[in-house]
Amino acid sequence: MENPVHHFRHPHPLSLRKFNQPGRKCHMCQRQLDLDATVYGCERCSFFLHRACAKFQQQIIHPFHPHHTLAYLDESPYDNETYCSVCSEKIKHAIYHCEETNCQFDLDLGCAALTPSKKYADRVAELQGNHQHALILRDKPNEFYDFYYFCSRCYELIVDDKLIFACLECKCLLDESCAAQGREIKHPFHPDHPLKLQPVNSVSPAKCSVCASTDPALFEERAPRLDYYHRQEHQVGDN
Repeated sequence: MENPVHHFRHPHPLSLRKFNQPGRKCHMCQRQLDLDATVYGCERCSFFLHRACAKFQQQIIHPFHPHHTLAYLDESPYDNETYCSVCSEKIKHAIYHCEETNCQFDLDLGCAALTPSKKYADRVAELQGNHQHALILRDKPNEFYDFYYFCSRCYELIVDDKLIFACLECKCLLDESCAAQGREIKHPFHPDHPLKLQPVNSVSPAKCSVCASTDPALFEERAPRLDYYHRQEHQVGDN
């Protein structure tokens, strides 16, 4: 059994234990705690953390933002909605925030858990020509981290044994297959010309040339700088 740990979010030592209190959430990430999971907790205060979340520090230097210290906050310091500076997903609870003036760099806990990878350097170099910015390969967290990561292009879950790439310019995460796709495709619905990915904001209104839909939900606009695809059986053509 591991020794108790001291965590900045609680004044008492936290011990490893089997969790047996249904309906409670982790006091750091606010995700549900699974029954019979091994967690760190203070029984007398009913304070519990995922085993992974107990490893987070109050301040970190992260390779996604190496020049400034990021501070942990229970919630966003902004009045409006806050989005992760790496994956563009909305940050609903805890946040790592850069307090440097005018920096506005923020990480959700999932992206804060991603670590640099020195493996597969040849594969990164091979895929680099398919994206206009530098792609950074990251190792997914170890078995104690149960965060979920979704590809910003196809919106599929990036399963545990797959590579994950990050582009800090586009603020997106990509799985290997989407990182391998170029910005032009040939599609049987429009065989005479290649189709190019375009920013959502450059198409007004976006209209699918196959089904004529202009429903914004079908184009999955996640953030102003991300590209769009139709999520149904065909991809977006020309207006």
